[in-house]
Amino acid sequence: DEAAAQLVTALQRGVAYAGLLVTKQPLRIKQVLRQVYPVAPEEADDELVASIVYAADDALGLAPPGGIPEVFYRIVSRNSNGGNEPIDVLIKQLKVPLLLLWGERDPWVVSAL
Repeated sequence: DEAAAQLVTALQRGVAYAGLLVTKQPLRIKQVLRQVYPVAPEEADDELVASIVYAADDALGLAPPGGIPEVFYRIVSRNSNGGNEPIDVLIKQLKVPLLLLWGERDPWVVSAL
């Protein structure tokens, strides 16, 4: 029923928001960056980490309504567009050119080429 669905969503948001508090800690950010860029982990320096913390705190106030916690919730719940459409389906709906680049040795997004 509707009330139960709203309660589940509220609980999911709460868990995601708590996860954001852990995820945006400088030490955790550095750990993730070193996983993402294993070829040059030294590039995950304090300046890069600080820039990510700054963005995660939304110091410029650019986040949509609900702020960074809402953006994080939508990412982790895959609910940013109200559904769970695969990225290839969403890309086909684009009306503007898209240039998407990533490294051949990216450990998280493996090239299909």
